Amino acid sequence: MALIPRSTEEWKSIEEGFSQKWNFPGCCGALDGKHVVLNAPDDSGSYYYNYKNQHSIVLMALVDHDYCFIYFDIGCNGRISTIQSVTVDTENIETGNITPGSWREFLPAGIVNIERSLQNRSSQQAHNVRDRYADYFVGEGSVPWQARMVH
Repeated sequence: MALIPRSTEEWKSIEEGFSQKWNFPGCCGALDGKHVVLNAPDDSGSYYYNYKNQHSIVLMALVDHDYCFIYFDIGCNGRISTIQSVTVDTENIETGNITPGSWREFLPAGIVNIERSLQNRSSQQAHNVRDRYADYFVGEGSVPWQARMVH
């Protein structure tokens, strides 16, 4: 049974799961779809005809970090993929501004927005530590064989 999260806290819990279990911060679900081939019903014309030159219905599913279904949809006509172009959210990495995608127009009731998380941004301190180690290992901390082994 699919249980769509009903609160911000439930969505945040899924995001935390993806961050901790899969090192994928900011992710609130894994989405995939499949065309299920079928014999078209009589008198359906091209209603079920898809871009793969087959008749199909679409199976779409969203799972959480533990592969548990949180949303699914079965039965949309296969032709929908060629009629409708759905876009995802995009982020300007320089400004941090997010442009909402058209997928939001198709949300079922009960899905809420999650506050933006900055957990996946490296801190300046982390960059400084990395640079210090890199300088050390190519300088005074290098080993005699390093130059001929590293290409």
